Amino acid sequence: MTLSPPTHPLKSSPHKLKLGVFGLNVSSGCSMTDRPDTLKVDWQESVKVAQLAEAAGIEAIIPVARWKGMGGKVNFNHRNFETFTWAAGLAAKTEEISIFATFHVPTVHPIRAAKEVATIDHIAGGRFGLNIVAGWNEREIAMFGIPQKEHDIRYDVADDWISLCKELWTIDGEFDYDGPHFQSPACYSEPKPLQRPWPALMSAGNSARGQEFAAAHADFNFVVAKDITSASEVAS
Repeated sequence: MTLSPPTHPLKSSPHKLKLGVFGLNVSSGCSMTDRPDTLKVDWQESVKVAQLAEAAGIEAIIPVARWKGMGGKVNFNHRNFETFTWAAGLAAKTEEISIFATFHVPTVHPIRAAKEVATIDHIAGGRFGLNIVAGWNEREIAMFGIPQKEHDIRYDVADDWISLCKELWTIDGEFDYDGPHFQSPACYSEPKPLQRPWPALMSAGNSARGQEFAAAHADFNFVVAKDITSASEVAS
């Protein structure tokens, strides 16, 4: 008997409006405050909030990819969990809610990322998703010894990055990859993700080039709208 591949919760939810918890893995979440009663970035805190969100019927948990704070008195987001390992842990502690990892393209090689994504998708039973960021934070990218590329070129690299991942998720056996930014001989990755052809992909492209990338590769794209009236126009 052949089982059908699982469908990601954000795709299978009957609700037209999907809800997610954002920034659970960073200190203060999305609030630039030094109040002591905001997110601490503690593992049990993450598990508790994730399980409460799941019980409430919320569809997704989406982390922020950070490596250091913003400085100053508050030092916004200075405590932060790495999102791939964090997502794997939450996947094992939940049953229905979708779990995402967020990352900056220059910080993770696609060979490694493709394997991590497939692994977490198995842990999650097909509930995992990947939020792809081309790499906006120059101070954090510099920590890796990587010079920041020009804006549109970062999306060119991201195009090549996700193209290699998609081949790793779909091609059986070894293959050679020769792209404009990544060249990898005798590529191989097993097992494949549970979701087919690959796990849910998310992006946050608001620039023209970012929207082009999202349209080509992402199932979901973050957009910024000032109010409900303008949201439809922005999304289109």
